[in-house]
Amino acid sequence: MPSIALCSDNVTQLEHLAGLLSAYGQAHPAPPMEVRRFHSLYDLLDRLAAGRRFSLCLLDHGYQPWMGNLSPEALLRRSFPDGDLVGFTALPSAAFPRPIPSDPLGLAACICKPVDDYLLFRVLERLIREEAPEEEPLRQPGTPPPMLLFPTPEGPRELPFSSVVHLSYDDHIITCRTAEGEAVRSSTLRRPFPQVVRYLLLHQNFSQVSAAQLVNLDYLREVDRKASPPVLRMEGGLELPIPRTSLPGLLEEIRRYRPDFPSDFKG
Repeated sequence: MPSIALCSDNVTQLEHLAGLLSAYGQAHPAPPMEVRRFHSLYDLLDRLAAGRRFSLCLLDHGYQPWMGNLSPEALLRRSFPDGDLVGFTALPSAAFPRPIPSDPLGLAACICKPVDDYLLFRVLERLIREEAPEEEPLRQPGTPPPMLLFPTPEGPRELPFSSVVHLSYDDHIITCRTAEGEAVRSSTLRRPFPQVVRYLLLHQNFSQVSAAQLVNLDYLREVDRKASPPVLRMEGGLELPIPRTSLPGLLEEIRRYRPDFPSDFKG
């Protein structure tokens, strides 16, 4: 039985995360989960010192003077050296859904706030159920290709998944770059970006390379790792800077999906 420690010094966030864990447990009753809430990292560390063991810790806690010169995550990692540790951040560029080899704390993921249920559930499936995220279903011959229903100021527009090269999100507006060279802007949205693109991510050729960018790997032509920040060069000349923290996960996705892609990449 997975034993989960949920720790946040913000009661609202603590209740929100607890509700998401409860919803996940109802949707995935096997294996059953045991969740223990902590409003203070000090109390969680006290329990760990007393011999309590957890398989997974979700930590959303601010710095406090008693922590000295350590971050909350670093302090918890000293008492929780072997388990899976998930952090949270308000900085989109600092979020990552999978471990980063260069991360000294060895976080299993770092999720951007406000927390999206879909992203959290994908992380939980990987850590608890040890299953791959849902794969793209096989399409029967004769069935129409998948379409992105894209909301524009002029009304909804259907865009074939196969024509989407890049999606970017800025100030509640999504810009979609298509294979035909068109830049389609959405109407003003109030849903988080991950909720808008969640169905695209079920297809192996799409990768969310940052909190506000998604690319179609079918159109990727070059990865420039020496650039600062790294740059993806797409068909048609589009160049996309991405966070360096996203690079390891992206390269792994490329190797899995496009084994024929140049293995050394640029740089």
